[in-house]
Amino acid sequence: MKKTIIKVWKYAAIYIISMVIFITSLSIICLIPSENIKENVKKSSEILIDEGNYKICYIFNRFCEMKFDNYSDSLMINNAYSVDNEKAFESAMLVRKNYINGITKKINKDSNGELKSASKYEKYSPISELQDTVNNDIEESFEYARYWHGYLLIIRPLLLLFDIGQIRIIFTIILIILAIILLYLIAKKINIKTMIFFLVSLIFIEYFYIGQSLQGTSIFIITMIASIIILIKEPKLKNYGIIFFTLGIVTNFFDFLTQPIISLFVPLIIYFLLKQKEDKMEIKESLIIIIKYSLIWVIGYLLTWVSKWILVDILYNRNLILSSIIQVKYRAGDITNIYKAIISNVLYELGVFKIILTAMIMYLVIKKLKYGKKIKWNLKDSFPYIVIGVTPFIWFSISSNHSYEHYFFTYRTLIITLICIQISATRIEKISN
Repeated sequence: MKKTIIKVWKYAAIYIISMVIFITSLSIICLIPSENIKENVKKSSEILIDEGNYKICYIFNRFCEMKFDNYSDSLMINNAYSVDNEKAFESAMLVRKNYINGITKKINKDSNGELKSASKYEKYSPISELQDTVNNDIEESFEYARYWHGYLLIIRPLLLLFDIGQIRIIFTIILIILAIILLYLIAKKINIKTMIFFLVSLIFIEYFYIGQSLQGTSIFIITMIASIIILIKEPKLKNYGIIFFTLGIVTNFFDFLTQPIISLFVPLIIYFLLKQKEDKMEIKESLIIIIKYSLIWVIGYLLTWVSKWILVDILYNRNLILSSIIQVKYRAGDITNIYKAIISNVLYELGVFKIILTAMIMYLVIKKLKYGKKIKWNLKDSFPYIVIGVTPFIWFSISSNHSYEHYFFTYRTLIITLICIQISATRIEKISN
């Protein structure tokens, strides 16, 4: 009983400390005068106007097409600029776009449904809004309080020195460095074959281009850092529950609802790979671990999210809890969206799956030719990867509306499935004579 109470207090302490850090850091970062970042915000708006709402990038002479979400990037930079430095705490809590101190005449509260642009535009036009905001040519502002917008801690300081083009380069370099460290540690702590699986999966989800879109960067930085820490600290790590609880909290704070479950299941794959080197885990034990750490991550994620709604309602009476719940239901969609969500995400990666599956079949055929009937598939070792491998499809089903409308970046959630297919398919072993 005493140990249980101590554990609960540890989780409570991490949650409380996280909330204090989040609120304090966002308030401090909002003290940076918007005038100091105006020049780079203006340059960024010009770059985004030139690129359009969706920047298209082709690889190997149109072999692969990638669409970058300039809609969200414009919104993020707009939020970073639209800060009332005299009311830093309020700006950190309510997070407005199109806000210009002394010019803004109307502020719309955060509401359910799709995001809206100022009434001067015929349709949703965040890039135009950003340009007009930095040129003091807009009078209608919108709150976007339902998220924490932790990315502001990174974007605002960077905008002091760099425009979006330069920030993209910085993010890309960071992601490449993290990938190199992760792949090196996997080769060292697990094996080279598994390192190749991770590298192939990273390449197929265009990981090395993710830095070109601000909204997709934070979740992968969080995932890579968490995976690296687990690889470095194992076997000294004792309380993985704390790790996954913290990951849920941090993910909700920084991420813009892109591919959040990646920060749960990629580190969990690393966990199983390390544990299986030490001991053979029973199927029941593996299932309990997956359920346990998934629930802990979800609690951290949802607790952090709901806390923002409650804080805003208590402090500013925005009725955010109700509108956010309605928004969550809207993003969840209905049963008719589930099929569309899964198909659109898989089709975007279908060529990749064909290559992976072909390679795995060839691997199995070679094993069969080499050992004949003396091989078996180790279901016990494969089980955690089979279960984890289907989680992206569960996520697409839960967030069907969001996954269907934003398939051009949510498909990256399938990195989980790509890694798991390769690992589980190679769990073939020779039967001892």
